[in-house]
Amino acid sequence: MRSSQTNHRKNQSIRLGYVALNDCAPLAVAQEAGIFEKHGLNVSLHRQIGWSTIRDSLFYGDLDAAQSIAGIAFALGFGLTDLRCEVSVPLILNLHGNAITLSSDLPHEEIGNGFGLKAYLARHWKLAPCSCH
Repeated sequence: MRSSQTNHRKNQSIRLGYVALNDCAPLAVAQEAGIFEKHGLNVSLHRQIGWSTIRDSLFYGDLDAAQSIAGIAFALGFGLTDLRCEVSVPLILNLHGNAITLSSDLPHEEIGNGFGLKAYLARHWKLAPCSCH
């Protein structure tokens, strides 16, 4: 790829859709922790109201990618409805055991029922350099 194309792609935003459930936690963390940016990705997260909106937005090109349930990829890829397009599933984010768990060693008086977690992480969490390539 030529360098001008590379620069254009870096500046181009990837429209990534999600439904605001536990499944989207890896996307939210990656955005907030700067992981997308660290790897040269300009990602804009787009909250959708439900799975059918994800399906339709992928089909009509309003989203470039999405976190979704597996059935959407099958439905779009095989044309199980009137909507059919090519899709790829390069990554699985969960195995249906969704949970966000916190260590009991964390100070409950600071975190409470979760509202203090962001401030606690901002003070104590340092991202380690990524060793994956």
